[in-house]
Amino acid sequence: MLPRWNRLRRGDFPRLYKRGCRQRSQSYVWWWLGVPTTEPTRIGVVISTKVSRRAVVRNLCRRRLSAGLRSLSPYLPSTGYHMVISANPTVQQRTFHELVGELRGTLTALKR
Repeated sequence: MLPRWNRLRRGDFPRLYKRGCRQRSQSYVWWWLGVPTTEPTRIGVVISTKVSRRAVVRNLCRRRLSAGLRSLSPYLPSTGYHMVISANPTVQQRTFHELVGELRGTLTALKR
């Protein structure tokens, strides 16, 4: 789980979906929005019932994505962004190392 100060709040999701930019990947869609630089970067992970109807599978996918983000935290900007990762159904077939590689690739694409 991400630290509390780095988790996106419930009211931020609609604004992010409406005004944010997105980057599609094979396993997820990454939404981001620039915010004032005084705010810390906040991240939300969304796993819908389209991924699986079983909560155990959805929670496993959420934990994998969160752990991947935690391992890549030095590469994330510390301030100025709100981000959401919305998982696709293919995320449950990916191994942790494949997810981390995909997240790293998306992060490098976002920095350009």
